[in-house]
Amino acid sequence: MIPLPQGRHKPSGEKYPAIAAPGGTSTIVATRAALAHPASLNLALDRLPDSLLGGCTLVLVFEGRPEVAEAEERVALDLLSASARDAGPEPALAWFRHRYAISYRQSPTFAAGGFNDTMEVAATWDRLMDVYAAVRRAIGRKVLVMAHFSHAYHEGCSIYFTFAGSAPSDAEALETYDEVWSAGLAAVIEAGGVISHHHGVGMSKVAAMEGEYGGALEIARAVKRALDPSGMLNPGKLFDMPGPAGPRESSTSATTTTSTTTSTLEALHARFERAVPGGVAAEGDPPMFAVTPGDAYELAACLRIACERRVPVVARSETAQARLPEGRAAVVLSLERMQAVRRICEESLTVHAEAGIRVRALEERLAEHALSLGYPLLPDAAPKLGGLIGGRGWGEGSAALGSFEEACVGLEAVLPRGEAIRIKPSPRRAAGPDMMQALVGAEGAFGVITGAILRVYRAPRARRIAGAWFGDARGAVACLAGLLADSFRPAAARVVRPGPAWGTTSGDGEAALVLAFEGEARLVETFANAAAARMAAARAAPVREEDPLLRREPIDVSAEPERGIERVEAAGLWTELLRLDREASALLGDDLVSCRFSNAYPEGGTACWAILSPERPVADGRRPAFRLVERLAERGVALHAWRGPRPLPRGVARKLHG
Repeated sequence: MIPLPQGRHKPSGEKYPAIAAPGGTSTIVATRAALAHPASLNLALDRLPDSLLGGCTLVLVFEGRPEVAEAEERVALDLLSASARDAGPEPALAWFRHRYAISYRQSPTFAAGGFNDTMEVAATWDRLMDVYAAVRRAIGRKVLVMAHFSHAYHEGCSIYFTFAGSAPSDAEALETYDEVWSAGLAAVIEAGGVISHHHGVGMSKVAAMEGEYGGALEIARAVKRALDPSGMLNPGKLFDMPGPAGPRESSTSATTTTSTTTSTLEALHARFERAVPGGVAAEGDPPMFAVTPGDAYELAACLRIACERRVPVVARSETAQARLPEGRAAVVLSLERMQAVRRICEESLTVHAEAGIRVRALEERLAEHALSLGYPLLPDAAPKLGGLIGGRGWGEGSAALGSFEEACVGLEAVLPRGEAIRIKPSPRRAAGPDMMQALVGAEGAFGVITGAILRVYRAPRARRIAGAWFGDARGAVACLAGLLADSFRPAAARVVRPGPAWGTTSGDGEAALVLAFEGEARLVETFANAAAARMAAARAAPVREEDPLLRREPIDVSAEPERGIERVEAAGLWTELLRLDREASALLGDDLVSCRFSNAYPEGGTACWAILSPERPVADGRRPAFRLVERLAERGVALHAWRGPRPLPRGVARKLHG
């Protein structure tokens, strides 16, 4: 293990190794003979002592500012001291010098009449070794199998398999090659892994896509049908395209869907009751069916009925509800009975929970295992998990933890026609479009989220929260961007600029930069001390300890608490957001509570304006929040989130998205 200096990509004077051509007839004969007996080769490798093969080596490379890289290396050495021996920098340097050499060593295999290829897959830590063993069992009698583990994440990593084989003829080699791919990918799916970490699907993995996604593949097919109905673009890629799919309804349903007769509505009520026993209540005329399913099967049955009879389904939520149809029966859906925590996995650091559980209750369950969802500066959350994921409601991410939707590594849902789908957890997947993103943030428009597998974190050993007031927002944002560019990874980071309607205590400056660092004590001290020195050098005044900015509680408290608060959040480069903030200040005037810059990266992030709701009903064109959204559209800046008592008007949404 060795920290690499900044800007240094390889040791000075080092050259990439020269790869010799295949070593003559004897090498070719030996290679062909060895590959003719792959099962024996694999068995020998399994039975040889690890010491004879050099053991299992973990290579870690740290880079960035010297004090950060050195602190990370010291922590890593301490954590590994009980189970591993420090071999010094040489193994890492050897890997660094020769990391591309293996690509050139394929030539002798081809020259010997054999074949080789790589198969990269991924899995969470608790399934990783099962996937590894399953693939070796599935293809080990046909090819020599090797692997290394790389692309490590919080909850899992990639297995990069390399296999080599031979056959008497080209036709037989091709047949064996195809059998290896088929058997290997089937083993990955059966063991709970995903079929691609970063190589994509291409033609080699297309046959495994059904097994990878199941019913969720219909999401991609629906997009394909909408955008390319003739199937002219890359036919055969990702999936075989079936014919158009229409609504699954009986031949008589079209004549009964709009009927509001008493007998029809009573029959519909009876069907919902059979699908969700004890979970249906009807009010009004035409009736509003309040449906509370107990599990995904009952929910799927309810949606099948609603789809067949064309009854609108509206999810009950703490956020703005969808428009209810006038003069028609409708279903109002609640998942309050689906609150189970199915599994807490301390090996992969994930939790599997149903969508109806409230985040506060989930945090309490995790605390029993000294775990947490993280995000130290966000207030305790009352919303349900499904609504939070479906609406991107917990929107403030960080350099250390990412965004809340990124913490969702697996998902369960029911599509509008009643197909229950499950997207298995994985640290990363490259098997076509990420189907989860059709549901995350979609606010229930494309399906109902019933459960999620989320990344969780161990309780930090240390935490420091610090902040400073700057003369203006530009200076505070510049300091934050500089820290992130130098590899600082705060668990939370925000710049807050109070507005005229700000009701919280304010300090000595126009904008405050607040940072939270947590984790191993030495790393926390290193990051926090260096950040404090940066802020002091910028002549920023420390935020007082009693200031709400440094505590986990709401900060957007207005000077007029009787009026509600609406929020408009934009995403873009820092220069764009700062310019837009100046325009927003002029546009919103005394109705601006605050502007908060967060979700920070070195080049940009988000700006969220908290705005007082109008004191009395006003037309959309005069509503301050809507006027700000229109300004975003004029400037070509992306709307990251809208949080208000009602949906955006269609005209405003059209200006934003075209």
